[in-house]
Amino acid sequence: SFNSFVASPTLNDTNAQGLISIIGGHLYGVQPAPYSIPAGDSPKEIWMTEFGPLSNATLTWAAALTTYGESIHNSMVTGQYNAYVWWGIFGQSTGSCGTAAGTCGLVDNAGNVMVMGDVMGQYSKFIAPGSLRVSATASPVSGVFVSAYSSSSPSHYAIVAINSNTTSESLTFVLNNGSGVTSLTPYQSTSAAGLAAQTAVPVSGGQFNYTLPAQSIVTF
Repeated sequence: SFNSFVASPTLNDTNAQGLISIIGGHLYGVQPAPYSIPAGDSPKEIWMTEFGPLSNATLTWAAALTTYGESIHNSMVTGQYNAYVWWGIFGQSTGSCGTAAGTCGLVDNAGNVMVMGDVMGQYSKFIAPGSLRVSATASPVSGVFVSAYSSSSPSHYAIVAINSNTTSESLTFVLNNGSGVTSLTPYQSTSAAGLAAQTAVPVSGGQFNYTLPAQSIVTF
């Protein structure tokens, strides 16, 4: 887990701290939280390098969304991590969750995307390398979790919204300094369908309205 008993002695060693660029940890039994870097040490990237259900049981959409989708959100927003790595890419067969690593895969061995692949894809397909997380209201209503990302070269924006509730949620999104944005394309995953593009939504006066389906994750 993210326990400092290994990293802290290294980070507090003035001869060693400058040789470390990444601090990695796991989320088993802990919640994402900011990591303490000693004063005067150089910046470190914080990576979540392993998490997942250590089981061959099929992962349900609800569990993928509410347990692991929310853990990605919390890692980015609460923990302020730089990366989230899923432990185990390939499942054993269609409908089977387990991998050689012992956790649920993103795709099965035939290459079919599994539910965790859809959840991860809502982030990994649209948040470009080099992007920075920008300020967003993390939970505008109970059960809804929002994070936003931006890159400048090329100019690119992504908003990821999770609705963990069993009912739909209609929200108004306000884009600060977003007067140049005229439309956004939602890409949506639900229990009924994998990650798929939806009809573009118009942005007027720097804001737009969207109804998040029940237990869904949508990237704009």
